[in-house]
Amino acid sequence: MALLIDDEAEQLRAISNPKGQYSIWPINVDLPPGWTESVAGSRDYCLDEIDRLWKDIHLGRKSQTDY
Repeated sequence: MALLIDDEAEQLRAISNPKGQYSIWPINVDLPPGWTESVAGSRDYCLDEIDRLWKDIHLGRKSQTDY
């Protein structure tokens, strides 16, 4: 499901999943299963927090538990 986030003033949240991946998500939309909120605020604030928190951006890397 793709969500369009056009309004720069819209309040968002930075969310993460158990694999340590991050995304921004609208406040008024339910979180996808397995994702948790890290912070909420403006788009810039959320993206700054994701930049600070997300140290390993290699998506799709399988851990030992994925085999």
